[in-house]
Amino acid sequence: MRKKAEEILEERNHDTILELVETLRMAQGYLEFGSYVYDRVTTVLEKYDR
Repeated sequence: MRKKAEEILEERNHDTILELVETLRMAQGYLEFGSYVYDRVTTVLEKYDR
């Protein structure tokens, strides 16, 4: 019984870690996109400041 409970817990932990990794990858994508947008906006603003 205890062994089965440990297996279930281990499986859930693994799923949780996979979900966390997936969430972090998604966040990374948003940050990269945000960084790209920031760079583009900065470039445009610099041209108008001249």
